[in-house]
Amino acid sequence: MNLFFAPFPMTTLEWGIEIVASVVISYVLISTVEYIFHRFVMHQGFWEPVYVIAPPLGNLLYDHRKLHHETYYQEFNHEPDPHGREVNQRLAPWHTAMGALFSLPYILLTLWLISPVPAIIFFMLAAAHNILWNTIHPEMHNPRYPFWTKWAPYKLLARRHYLHHKHTLTNYNIVCPFMDYVVGTVPEVSPEDEEKIRQMGFSKS
Repeated sequence: MNLFFAPFPMTTLEWGIEIVASVVISYVLISTVEYIFHRFVMHQGFWEPVYVIAPPLGNLLYDHRKLHHETYYQEFNHEPDPHGREVNQRLAPWHTAMGALFSLPYILLTLWLISPVPAIIFFMLAAAHNILWNTIHPEMHNPRYPFWTKWAPYKLLARRHYLHHKHTLTNYNIVCPFMDYVVGTVPEVSPEDEEKIRQMGFSKS
């Protein structure tokens, strides 16, 4: 047996338990990484010398906090500027690499102590997360109204993201809502917010 990789599950029950547990833990981990990345990298920033060592982090902070939030998308959607409407809409490959780095201890430990199954499921869900972010985030800001925008899960995420733009210290989870509820960064929804959400077609009903 390979000294680094633990064996795959043996029985159907073991497979079931491992798959279900891996999906749940992966979701929580991805939600946590998403929260940390969005809040502390894209909004709050780091100690200044960090940006001398890693200029792309400074560019990301500027693009997201200054341009995406304060300049182009104060009104949340339908940005008329052809350049501004594309700023900071999608995750770049190096953003994904940073997320993978945060998750590396979990991946290595599960490979060594459990089996390759949790690592495989994590990578599959992380890839799905990136695809979803890069699909739904641009749609929220520049809607084209494909059929899936009528689905309840999309409306939930769109409501939450509208409130993030209205109350920027809240709702850092874009695709995987979980950590916002744990940490308590979920905003109070005012009647004005409810009316705007209804006008944009994001209401629950």
